[in-house]
Amino acid sequence: MRGYPGAPNVGAANRLTTGRFEMRKKLLIALAAASALLTAPNSWADTPGVTDDTITLGEVVPLTGPPSLIGIAEMLGSVIAVEEVNAAGGINGRKIAVIREDDGYVPSRSVQAAIKLINVDNVFAFTNSSGTSHTLAVMEVLGEDNIPLVNAHAPATAQYTPPRHNVFVVGQSYTNGVREMIRYMATQKKGAKWATVTQDDEYGTELRTGYDAVAEEMGLETVVQLKYKRGQKDFSAEMLRVKEAGATAMLNGGIISEVVAMAKEAHKLGLDIYAGTLWTGRLPIVQDLVGEAGQGLITVDYVATLDEPAGQAFVEKAKKYLSAEQIEKLNRYSVSSYVGMQLTFEAIRNCGDDLTRECFIAKMEEIKDFDTGGLMGPVSFGKGVRFTNQQVRMIMSDVANKKFVPLTDF
Repeated sequence: MRGYPGAPNVGAANRLTTGRFEMRKKLLIALAAASALLTAPNSWADTPGVTDDTITLGEVVPLTGPPSLIGIAEMLGSVIAVEEVNAAGGINGRKIAVIREDDGYVPSRSVQAAIKLINVDNVFAFTNSSGTSHTLAVMEVLGEDNIPLVNAHAPATAQYTPPRHNVFVVGQSYTNGVREMIRYMATQKKGAKWATVTQDDEYGTELRTGYDAVAEEMGLETVVQLKYKRGQKDFSAEMLRVKEAGATAMLNGGIISEVVAMAKEAHKLGLDIYAGTLWTGRLPIVQDLVGEAGQGLITVDYVATLDEPAGQAFVEKAKKYLSAEQIEKLNRYSVSSYVGMQLTFEAIRNCGDDLTRECFIAKMEEIKDFDTGGLMGPVSFGKGVRFTNQQVRMIMSDVANKKFVPLTDF
């Protein structure tokens, strides 16, 4: 039977109920969508270190111990850049904050500092770095979450070969720097008998690789190659062996104190030798410590000297933000750090309001022929390119006049 008199029309009731349910369902969906549009966070809201008004960066640098001469100068370059950009209103409405940790130039402390900056301070990205092995150790920690690192301090080959998605290295490798310097020196002193004295670690390996490549390429006569221990103070035995080998040119593979110790020992032995070292030896403190023994020391670098127009303009800018005591601590690492921060700011700026780590990495890749105002040559990255491969120049240490004299251009 279809029904009985007075029985309800079940089909009509079902259709009415279903219709009302569908209308209510659509209304709820519409309200939910509208609510989501009103309350959904921007993608940057979930990005560590980014708020409505601040972007927090992290740095692990050696602020104590002998390498603090480099680390403090590096930090000051960062301070100048941050103060300058914040004085101009920040970037896209956000001010820049930097939290710095001292690793004392100890790799294990570098890792501990990086973990603290990530887990406690919640930083967006890392800028600057410590030494070669220290930075490589930190990179392993950053790579777990693709946290960006812009390193303008220790451009070792292992940091960008193979390229790492989150790591951008500004400068020139130790290997290529030595290669170009030895080529230059070999053309200036043809027929020289060569010696090398390098550290027995990753840094020394890069220097030896650069030298060996040019020695083979140019047929250089190598009479002795020596290694020294990290932290070594006395180089009398090494310099005596260099003298006994009859060397007339030398790769001084020291960092700071080692550069000084080798030069002074050679001078004491009456060893008239044409010596060259990396940019670590192009510091005012080296000139102060080495005295006349360092006159004419050749250095290779990709950064302008503070005596050139670009360097002088940098110092004048620094005077707005630093004390007179801090100004005295500026050196070439302050310049490279400043440029690294400028590149960081450029990528942040180009992400607009919606800043994420992936956007930052993408915008770093897009940097091409960035104008440093003469502090370096033009700077470029690219798709899959994580190393700027800066042009280098030769510089002579004029200890007598307390200057570093450019011999070639970028």
